[in-house]
Amino acid sequence: MLDFVSKRKWFFLLSGIIILAGIIALIVSGLNLGLEFSSGTTMTLLFEKHVAQADLRSALADLGHSNAIIQSSSQDTFLLQGVALSPQQTERDQQEAQLADNLQTKFTTTVRIVEFAPAGNSMAGNTTSGNNALGNTTLALIFGKPVAPSDVSSELVTLGYTGATIQETTLDTYFVRTRTTSTAEQAQIKQALEQKFGPMDFLDFTTISPEVSGQRVKYNIYAIIAASVAILLYMAWAFRKLASPFRYGTCAIVALLHDVFIMLAVFAVFRIEVNSMFIIAVLTIIGFGVNNVIVVFDRLRESSVVASRFDLGTRVNMGITETITRSMNTSLTVLFTLFALYAFGGSTIHNFMLALIVGVIASTYSSLFIAGQLLVSWESGDFGKLFSWLPIRRQQS
Repeated sequence: MLDFVSKRKWFFLLSGIIILAGIIALIVSGLNLGLEFSSGTTMTLLFEKHVAQADLRSALADLGHSNAIIQSSSQDTFLLQGVALSPQQTERDQQEAQLADNLQTKFTTTVRIVEFAPAGNSMAGNTTSGNNALGNTTLALIFGKPVAPSDVSSELVTLGYTGATIQETTLDTYFVRTRTTSTAEQAQIKQALEQKFGPMDFLDFTTISPEVSGQRVKYNIYAIIAASVAILLYMAWAFRKLASPFRYGTCAIVALLHDVFIMLAVFAVFRIEVNSMFIIAVLTIIGFGVNNVIVVFDRLRESSVVASRFDLGTRVNMGITETITRSMNTSLTVLFTLFALYAFGGSTIHNFMLALIVGVIASTYSSLFIAGQLLVSWESGDFGKLFSWLPIRRQQS
């Protein structure tokens, strides 16, 4: 049986160094918060022609959005050409809204209509000349569920669009997150991108205010606190037959907070963006870490009955020795999957996978070398000795 307990101060020191580095990084530069936790603008761009992500990134950088986060996807679309539309923008919008309502009623699903203006003319819908009234624009019909082209064509004929041609295709769609952008800048972005890549439009354009982002931070903190309290109560109940059951819950919570602080330290030191996916990773790791801690603590509960003649330190060593192979095998299996997803899953999930990788390593370490050691330190009075230098404690003694 290996003696881990006697080396607990080294385990605490290693974790303390990493967490301290993270605290210093937080004080100096703070977290690199994503738009979910800081003000900014999100937009979804739909292009009629193929556009490479690198080219779009370069174009946005030229427009002053060099730090924009771009996520690529594809959109199954029906292109509708040859539709007679009013040259007046208001009437044109009404016609498109009525068409969307009719199609939604027919196919019982959401329908989005995007208007592609003629190439090089982003303001085609605002002109009063008749040049853009008939056939010069293309409508992209986006359905919320798969729909047969023949059914769409038949319904368009029923609605009076007899001169229109319809084509089923897949268009490039990009979700872009960038700094706060005004409505005027939106028009400039649209005009510049159309001149470079041809007809495009926005599926959505949303600005997140500082107030909204602040609320999201607050609610995510509440979620983590609620999860921690629930874990504390559960651990106290699960180990209620042992002496000082709340110590087990408290030590489990400290171990989980250790994992969260390690994740924050890595992201703060290396300036990796923290977004909503990071919060999901944190909550996932909390659940993963609880499982690891309970495995070790269960061994302590069993040894308190069958090996009660041994002190707590010896039982902790026994518990770690009996579970270390299982914990390592479980964590390595998870890590192999996470590393594969990090390598081949695409840049959009890199930060999420990295957070999970760091969290799994930290939770495995804390379940084996932090949680149980905290119990021993608590029983041995190490925490009291740590602060014995304080004048108040010296006076009391």
